[in-house]
Amino acid sequence: MPALELPEDFLPARRRSYVSIRMPPQNVEEPPVPSRRRSSVGRLHDENMILSAATLELPASTEDLIKEDEKSTGDEPDLSKSPTTDSNQKRTPLPKKQMAVVCLVTFVEPLQFGVLFPFVYFMVEGYFPTLSHAALGSYVGVITSAFCVAQLVTAIPWGYASDRVGRKPVLLIGLTGNAIFMTLFGAAGKYWEALLFRCVCGALNGNVGVAKSVIGEITDDTNRALAFSFWETAFGLGAIVGPMIGGLLADPTHSLGFVFGNSRFLAANPYFLPCAACAFFSVIGIFLTLFGYKETLNTLPQKPPPVTATSTETIDASPVAHPALIHRGSIISIDELPSPRTSFRALMTSKILLPATAYGLWALIQVLFDETLAIYAVSPRGPAQHGLELTSRVLGLVLAATGVLQVFAQVVLYPPSERRVGVLGCLKGACLGMAVFVVGAGCVGQMVDGAAATASVLGVMLVGRTIAIVFGYISIMIMINNSAPTPAMLGTVHGIGQMACSAARAIGPAFAGVLWTKTAGGDLPFPVDYHLPFLLMSLLAMGCGLVAAQLTRIAT
Repeated sequence: MPALELPEDFLPARRRSYVSIRMPPQNVEEPPVPSRRRSSVGRLHDENMILSAATLELPASTEDLIKEDEKSTGDEPDLSKSPTTDSNQKRTPLPKKQMAVVCLVTFVEPLQFGVLFPFVYFMVEGYFPTLSHAALGSYVGVITSAFCVAQLVTAIPWGYASDRVGRKPVLLIGLTGNAIFMTLFGAAGKYWEALLFRCVCGALNGNVGVAKSVIGEITDDTNRALAFSFWETAFGLGAIVGPMIGGLLADPTHSLGFVFGNSRFLAANPYFLPCAACAFFSVIGIFLTLFGYKETLNTLPQKPPPVTATSTETIDASPVAHPALIHRGSIISIDELPSPRTSFRALMTSKILLPATAYGLWALIQVLFDETLAIYAVSPRGPAQHGLELTSRVLGLVLAATGVLQVFAQVVLYPPSERRVGVLGCLKGACLGMAVFVVGAGCVGQMVDGAAATASVLGVMLVGRTIAIVFGYISIMIMINNSAPTPAMLGTVHGIGQMACSAARAIGPAFAGVLWTKTAGGDLPFPVDYHLPFLLMSLLAMGCGLVAAQLTRIAT
């Protein structure tokens, strides 16, 4: 059978391959060539293939052909080294309009998730004014977790839908639904209405996985790390801006009485304004997607177009060919080109499930740490108390400083580190750093005394933890993207990863609160005292490192 061989001097930045076609003499009956692994080069799209000048070689015999084919077959590339480690390789410019849409869509999701944190307790208290504080906590927990639970259920279906109908329709549905139901949530007059609107908002918010699929389709090996760094920056900014909007705009007739003091509508709906502000960003995203986003999903042919070459030709991948599927050293045969559709069961492999598991573990570590730190840092300090006794103002300043560092690590530190040590190298370093710094944060109270020294040492631990969380998230997302067997399944694969992340975000807050209450509430011996939550996070980080060790053979 004819075979395609991609030479080692292939330049992915130019998205052009020079392919040698070897065909046996015509009218000669030959035994079937032994099947080889299907490489990612076979996923090139028919509309993105152009036939022009390559050499047509006629081997002397079928035996020679088989020997050459077997000789050219190699193992899949090792992800422990990035394909972009050549520092002299020119980075392909990112498409600005597409990346603007991706970043805005990404920004909206954590914005809508976190906007209610400053006022949700008071919102629920308004629905049940006679309930005790302990009883209110349960209702607050339900309405907070509803978003992630609904997202957990719908993450894979939205990814699957985007693989079938395209990224653009799914993005538009998500943004429109978020704008409508976020506004309705702010105007909900009863608890069940608020819970329903919150669930629908989470169910329609499947755009994060789709946005990551778009990045996989518009980038190549030279700029993918930078693109995911921008994605992580947009996500982090949304997580910061959401609570700020919720705190500043909640109950505006009192907090901003000089502007909204006479508004009867806002007096009756004190939490409408922050929700409407979040919906406004979704409306901007709708217009950007409508007029600035070009569909990136392409479908694959059931079989490649026939090669009817009678003289010297080349096969070129056009400038719009799927860059994530063009890799140096890949060998395929023409009849091994995959079907454009892969069954969902075929995705249940270690190459896809291991990165998704790492994503869930990493998200769980982040949620556990954030929830535990919020209690640990401000709790009283003493013989029977195990907190750091920092004021909210001091803790806010420390967190703000690490937030600035997070953006720096995402945009400045990660891309060159990935080019030097590779994706897996960054992930393994992140797991080690996380395991060390979370335990260090739990031991700050034993290291120093005094508010200034405590805040300084805690800041150092948070710096290390912040760099680790950034490197881990970006590395895992790149590996999830690279684990997709075909471009037609990118959305579904990212949906699997998003489902794991949503599960961690749904159960993490409640678990962290219960764990801290049980371990810090009495005089328990080490390690089952208040150190236990931090030790558990360290073990989870090492578990994620073990997952990373199993990912060395995932094809990029």
